Amino acid sequence: MNLNEFTINKSQCELYKIRHQSGMYWADITLDYKDKTGRIQIASDYGSWQNYWGACGCSFKEFLTKIDMWYFAGKVGESDWFDSDATHKRIKKDIIESRRGNDISEDEARDLWDVVNDMFIDICGKESYWHHAYDNDKLWRFYREPYAYPCITDISPQFKRFWNEAWVVFINQIKEEITDLQLDLDNEAEYTVGNRRMYKKEIKGKKERIKELGFNYDDLIY
Repeated sequence: MNLNEFTINKSQCELYKIRHQSGMYWADITLDYKDKTGRIQIASDYGSWQNYWGACGCSFKEFLTKIDMWYFAGKVGESDWFDSDATHKRIKKDIIESRRGNDISEDEARDLWDVVNDMFIDICGKESYWHHAYDNDKLWRFYREPYAYPCITDISPQFKRFWNEAWVVFINQIKEEITDLQLDLDNEAEYTVGNRRMYKKEIKGKKERIKELGFNYDDLIY
């Protein structure tokens, strides 16, 4: 590979340092953006994530204020966390419903109940769950088809905590910046309009004075 084919550019980024008074919770959020594109990098005690957007449809900071938790979690790989407790409860619910419908006997239901409780002691993630579930003959006979096995996923707890705590602080700061910028733009626009009015009034006065002297203003300019 020819190293001369590479290019390198240096840009300035914005770093937001979020700290809790207890010293226990922190997040460093870095923004590298231009116009309607941008990258966000997050290093925190909640976790570390980053993502790039090439077409936001609005300014990058405004875009960040509009996204929701599920969308962002999906972008950084935190929306497919295996919920072991919820999956465990769902299987037990299926056993209860099958017993009520007389699809399985009382002894079969009790046996399955114990098997499932023992199985979830050793489960430590989605892959572990599928391994134990498919390897269990009694559970296989109960569900019969792979697609029938419940597998409940959710946004990871650590990302939820980040979103409900540090992210809220960050977005409030961004919204404040956007509001301040809009006020500055409005004041600048108002100032510009005021200047135009003053200029027109000044020109009108000059025209009247020049006319009193017997000259034409346009003739003197051109």
